[in-house]
Amino acid sequence: MRKLLRKLGLASLFISIIEIVSFGIFIGLYLGNIWDLQETVSPTIFGYISIGIVLLNLIAIFFAIFFIQLLNQKNFLKTEDVIGSEVAQIYAFGGIGYIVLDDENRVIWTSELFEKKEVEIIGDHIYGWCPELMELSTSNKEDFEKTIKIKDSFYRVKYLKNNRVFIFKDVSDYENALILFNKNSLAVGIIMIDNYSDIAANNEDINDVIPRIKSQITNYGKQHHLVLRSFKNDSFLVLARNEDLEEMKADGFDILNQVRSLGRKDDIKTSLSIAFAYDYSTIYQINEMASNALSVAMSRGGDQAVVAQMNHELLFYGGKTEATENRNKVKVKSDANALLNYITQNKDGKIFIMGHTEMDMDALGACLGVKQICNYLKCKEAYIVYDSKLTEGKTRSALITSFPRDELEKFIISPKDAENSCDNSSLLIICDVNNPAMMMDKNLIDKTDKIIIIDHHRRGTNFVESLLLSIIDTSASSASELITEIIKYGSTFPPIPVDERVATIMLSGIFLDTGYFKANSVGVRTFEASMVLKEYGADNSKADDFLKDEIEEYTQINSIVQTMKTPFTGVVYCTANNQDILEQATIAKACNECMHLKGMDAAFVIGRISENTIKISARSNGSTNVQLIMEKLGGGGHFSGASAQFKDMSVEQVEKKLEEALENHLADAQKNVTKEN
Repeated sequence: MRKLLRKLGLASLFISIIEIVSFGIFIGLYLGNIWDLQETVSPTIFGYISIGIVLLNLIAIFFAIFFIQLLNQKNFLKTEDVIGSEVAQIYAFGGIGYIVLDDENRVIWTSELFEKKEVEIIGDHIYGWCPELMELSTSNKEDFEKTIKIKDSFYRVKYLKNNRVFIFKDVSDYENALILFNKNSLAVGIIMIDNYSDIAANNEDINDVIPRIKSQITNYGKQHHLVLRSFKNDSFLVLARNEDLEEMKADGFDILNQVRSLGRKDDIKTSLSIAFAYDYSTIYQINEMASNALSVAMSRGGDQAVVAQMNHELLFYGGKTEATENRNKVKVKSDANALLNYITQNKDGKIFIMGHTEMDMDALGACLGVKQICNYLKCKEAYIVYDSKLTEGKTRSALITSFPRDELEKFIISPKDAENSCDNSSLLIICDVNNPAMMMDKNLIDKTDKIIIIDHHRRGTNFVESLLLSIIDTSASSASELITEIIKYGSTFPPIPVDERVATIMLSGIFLDTGYFKANSVGVRTFEASMVLKEYGADNSKADDFLKDEIEEYTQINSIVQTMKTPFTGVVYCTANNQDILEQATIAKACNECMHLKGMDAAFVIGRISENTIKISARSNGSTNVQLIMEKLGGGGHFSGASAQFKDMSVEQVEKKLEEALENHLADAQKNVTKEN
């Protein structure tokens, strides 16, 4: 075809030259009045002749170009001419087609598959037509393939670089069937009414709240075509299609907002915990994952939905209400008895107690409290995993000044020694943290399957699997408070003794995490726990001294607060000098200092805590879910107190990340928030 086009072009050029030469000769003869042409042909007629010739040439050129373009878009070479009619029929049956490119990545030939699909691209630039093909041509993998949608068809595509050929296989039937299958696959969910027993017990005068909640759930189920079956007074089993689940995810599980608003008129806290799981091979696995997701939702304080998909991180929706104090003593006693039973079963083996990295007073107090329980149960080898380099200065000082060196050596063990002596028969008790990345020694969780977590922070996507026991209560103010309750309600006779030095450090931990009882998480339980510690001899003055600032730290806090910026009304953030390495407590105190100012809804402080680690500390007055914002940055924590850490970044880079997170998620963190006192 190229030869034909070349001949056509040469012929057009030859004719044009003859016309130009002939016209030039005629003009010369006319101007010279040869053969009396000027008398024979008037100037007017000569002008008409000239214009006519030009128009005829333009028309001829237009049709020539049109004809060339028409020829250029036609395939004169058929597939059967290249590979034979039998093989061509096999390729046609298999839905296989080809696109051949020239050196400039323009299409010079397509097989009949594209003619049937009415795809005419000969002469077009291949990547202008389908940019997704660029990934195939630039990949270094020899067997790299990709599924691409073109118009209403799906193709599995491979590129042969040496031949400059794209191979297309029509997989539309398979892909459409897969889409239909995914839309109609089964998703299993559980909807549970939070605080059902409390609402039912205290609802004598307003006895229609529970029926209204269930009616709202039923209506939501009809709206999204769900199958609902009540299997407990407070719980529903839910069956849904993936397509219906996607609709619920799109509306952010609006049933959470609907149920939350039901109790406002009667001044009752009403909320749901929702869990869904899908994309698993068996119904049993889906049900197990849904149950685990519900545990996550409850451990994070309820009033939220958790969606689990195979090989994907958990998705969280809601969480707009701060966890309220749950005074269910039966649950506390049950957890306490379970913990004591597991410790008793392992009292002849090794027990390791561990807090989080950059251990603060609350983590140390909780670990010491568990060690007191182990002493009470006469455990032979119970150690607290401790690294002075991974411990805050005040905490390190409190430990060293409270216990003499020889006594410390009896119950303190380094992370390295713990790893060497820990095996699958050892019991590991983790306090004040549930994210493996933030533990004093995350390698220990791989050494044993016997793990217990006691924490008051909301559970995130990173979590320890296969726990013996998980005591996560987000309504508690501190881990020391939880351990104090376990000591109180786990005691029989004689009661579990607590050294007054340990009680003082635990009280200091409560002071720290509650901001001296100013935090929203403080409730009756917090004061009861403090009273129990006082009965054990906790010293208020000494607990306060453990947390007092040095003059240098006071200066640092003031210099940080002076950098305050206000990106949104009621929201501020501060940044420390990129070169300064600060205690985590210093950053937290600077954040608390910001919250002491009037009109502050939320505060964030960014500072360096080691050579390669930057931390953001976040606080709110309950009007903003700072934990949601910190989770978007890879951290976590409480509704009104959270944090996140970043490796190998500068303060300026983390500042930009925080600004982006606030821009994208602050509205969601403040939307429909109910502040609980």
